[in-house]
Parts: sequence; structure tokens; C-alpha cells
Amino acid sequence: MAQFYYANSSAGTRTEYFRRLRRAVSLSAGASDRERLLIGASWALANSSPALRAIAETLTVRYPSELEGYLYTGQGALLALDWAGAREPLHEVIARDSLGLVGRSPRCMACEGLVALSESYLMADSIAGALGVARLWTRLQPGSAQAWRYYANVLAQRGWADSSLAALHVADSLGSDGFQSAHTLMAIHLFTGAYGEAEQIMRVELQSGPPKTRLEAGWQLANVLRQEGRYTEALDLAGRYRRDLAEPTPPGSAPTSAYLEAQVLFDRGQYQASAALFDSIAKSTSGFEDPSALARNRVWAWTHMADALAAMGDTIRLSVLADSVRTLAEASGFARDARLHYHIRGLLLASRGFSYEAAQAFEKAMTSPSDGFSRTNYELAGNLVAAQTA
Repeated sequence: MAQFYYANSSAGTRTEYFRRLRRAVSLSAGASDRERLLIGASWALANSSPALRAIAETLTVRYPSELEGYLYTGQGALLALDWAGAREPLHEVIARDSLGLVGRSPRCMACEGLVALSESYLMADSIAGALGVARLWTRLQPGSAQAWRYYANVLAQRGWADSSLAALHVADSLGSDGFQSAHTLMAIHLFTGAYGEAEQIMRVELQSGPPKTRLEAGWQLANVLRQEGRYTEALDLAGRYRRDLAEPTPPGSAPTSAYLEAQVLFDRGQYQASAALFDSIAKSTSGFEDPSALARNRVWAWTHMADALAAMGDTIRLSVLADSVRTLAEASGFARDARLHYHIRGLLLASRGFSYEAAQAFEKAMTSPSDGFSRTNYELAGNLVAAQTA
């Protein structure tokens, strides 16, 4: 358990986190039943494993007073895209973690439950429900900068810039957290269309703070520039981010830090380069020690590669790629992955001029209308228009 808490509470890279957690898993054979289930659930969540819901259910049945069982149950339901099914166990965590809410325990599980509960509404396209949960958090923890900062973020997604900035002001008055405050302010500006302000905030962060903060600021700035359509600058920053992060990768593969670079290549119309880089990312095995995590990365990368292939008119591989994604997704516990093959089939149908059928495929690929894979929304809209004007 010491190794388990070390993995979950210590700073470090994603690779370090998984190495520590894997060590806890390897030692869990000598732990108690309860501890073994907790470690197993944590590993399953970190890797989007299909086993998560079963482990979480076992925890709640055998140890009904263990709050983490309910938290993992709710999080497992979110992975399964079961928004409604996530809410009851998450409410249970929030109602029972009184010590976490008053800061008398090292971990606030109620806070984690509130974030997950709000996300269940955001993914279900209910901004009103998400706002209600965010407001509840500020009432339960009026002195929490984290709660007010999260509330500011949800208000921004609603488009209420003034209210969002006011909530962020409250958060900063309770305890400013340099980069977190800057990141929230940037998000507010992005959600409300103030791209210039968002860009300036990240440029300031890029020139200040510790190396890790500057690295994150560069990645965020690249995203801002991409949204502004300034692809050359965005590509330069995305490539620098990959080089500076320097993730270890097997020969012939690219690290997951190259995702943004590959996407900007697509945005620039460099489809062949984009497809090749996404394919290289799909071949990466570094950091993916669990089959579910490996499958999730490969399915996601191949779906993006399919977009690039379709854009350059190379549809020969799309049918085979769709079948491969469908088969591989069976190992992933993230239900979105099981639908992504429909996105690829939609691209193939659209390339053949079957706009109506393509729209039907893209509808099947949808997971969340408001917070899913945006490219699916875009392709669905385009094919619906094409079908109506044909």
C-alpha cells in the first residue's frame, strides 16, 4: 500500500506513475483482500480496463463502508458511457465523505466525485446539470479554490464570461495557484472566443515558471494557435513539445506526445505526413503495459489516421482499418472505442458519395453530442447537408 500511495500522491511523469503503480500491483498478491481490490481498481481505471466495473462492484459488496468502491463504480460507469448509472454511486461518495470535504483526510474523494458527477452531465449535453453540481461544490466547500476554479470553467462552457471571471476571482482570492489560475483563465477566453487573450496568457506562462510549467504552456499555446488557424506556429510548438518531453519509444514508433503534431499536420493539409505519424503513434508500446491501454491508444491513433487517409483520397485501407479498430476495441474498457469503427465506415461511405448512409454511420459513432470526438460531429453535419441538397 505504501507503493500504491506513492504512485498516487507523488509528482512525476506519466511513465513514472505507471511504473510505481505497476510495482504496487506486483506486490498486491501479499496484501489483504481489500487492499488488493483497491490496487486492482486503481490500475484498471488508469488503463481504461473492462475489469474496472467488476472490481468496483466487488469492493462495494464486500466492503460497503469503503468509499473508494463507490467512486470507482461511478468512474467505471463513465468509462462505459453510462451517464445515468454513474450518478447514484457518485452521490453516495459525496454524501459520505464529510472528512474529505472539511479537509480532515489526505484525500477528498467527495471532490473527485463532484468532478465526475459534473462530467456525467457535461457528456450527456446537460450544461444545466453540470452547473448545478459545480454550484453544489462551492456550497459544500466555500473556501476551496479548486471548487471555485472548476465552477468558473463550467460557467465558461455555458458562455457566461463575466460570471466565469467573477468565480475565478473568488478562487484566486482563496489561494492562487499560478499555472492553474492561468490555465483556467485561458480556458475561459477560449470558450468565449477571446483567442488573443488566451494566446497572451500562455505566452507569458511560456516565459516564466519551472520547466514543467513552461512545457505545459507550450502545449496549450499550440492548441490556442491551432484554433486560431495559425498552423505553422502551432506545428513548431507541438514539435518542440514532443522533443522536450522526450518520451522513450521503441524503434519505428512515435510517442503519444506527438498527437498534437500529427493533428496540426492534418489541419495544414499535410495528410500523408499526418497519416504516417498517427500510424507511428499507434505502434507505440511505451507506457502501455495493460492490453486495454494499448488498445485504446491504437484505436484512437488509427481513427485519426483514417481521417488523413480519407482526406487525401486513399480509401483503399479504410475498410480493413475499420475492421481492425472494431476488433481491437474489444480489449478497451472505454466504450467510445467500440464505436469508432463507425466513424471510419462513415468516411468510406462519404468517399463513395453515400451521404445519407455516411451520416447514419457517424451518428452511430457519436458518444457525446457536446464533448465527444469533434471530428465526428463535423463529418456528420457535412454529410447531413450533402444528403439534403443531393
